[in-house]
Amino acid sequence: FYTSGGAGYVLSQAALLHFGEEILTKPEKRKLCNKDHAEDVNIAYCLARIGVFAMNARDYQLRETFHPMTFQEHFMGNFTEWIEKNAQFVQKKGAECCSPWTISFHSMKPDEMKMMHFLLYHIQKAPV
Repeated sequence: FYTSGGAGYVLSQAALLHFGEEILTKPEKRKLCNKDHAEDVNIAYCLARIGVFAMNARDYQLRETFHPMTFQEHFMGNFTEWIEKNAQFVQKKGAECCSPWTISFHSMKPDEMKMMHFLLYHIQKAPV
């Protein structure tokens, strides 16, 4: 389980089933969930109350896999004040910004997604 808000998060099937069994099917237990914050914070808080905790989703070199900003912002190192203040790890820019196993970027426009898809799947590295 990993929460990142806009960049998305992943719940295992077991975590989702546990959430359904312990919270969604028991209206009296829904009060365990905090409703005063953003949805990603709420889901993390709620799941923690039933013993399901968020995990670090960085790769073995501590590079991001779920990015709270666009690729360009991460690559160029244009981090928001909020990210700088609240990030668990020091934010990296350039080639170290992003894991080769990146899962998502937040706030990407459809044209940016199309461009990223083209670059990833149609441009090939020249043979050395």
